[in-house]
Amino acid sequence: MSNNLSLSTLGEALGLSKGQVSKLAARGMPVDSVEAARAWRAKSLHPSWVPEARGDEAGADGAGPADFWASKARKEAAQAELAELDLWTRRGRLVEVEDVHRALFTAHRMLRDQILSVPGRLAARVVGLAPPAAAELMRTELRACLESFAQLNDAALDRIAEEGRK
Repeated sequence: MSNNLSLSTLGEALGLSKGQVSKLAARGMPVDSVEAARAWRAKSLHPSWVPEARGDEAGADGAGPADFWASKARKEAAQAELAELDLWTRRGRLVEVEDVHRALFTAHRMLRDQILSVPGRLAARVVGLAPPAAAELMRTELRACLESFAQLNDAALDRIAEEGRK
């Protein structure tokens, strides 16, 4: 820059007010170039006051490093998400995935066992029946198994999950 740099222009380049530039000039900051002023500030001022001393890419605007603010935003978002998860858990609206898998596995195993027991229970009863009558008997028995399974409620699933934890 030129030697005719005004305090206002230098202030704009550094992200400072004209008054701040004037105070720093009184302390010895060169005012003949933006580069010289930045170098002086990096060397002479506390690093928390000077983006150049911190090595910030943001530079004169004083906004701080982009990755610092992005990291801070991610941290705050994660903390908010954890607080929300904790709230849902305390309200009983959130459960552990493993508990759900365990309860579903047990419930489905019960259904499988009921269905697989149908042939043994019906074998003697279907002997001598006409095929349509045998089919109706099997259909009725399978429907009963499925209705029994459908009646598993939250309390039964909670009990199954609790038994799985032991």
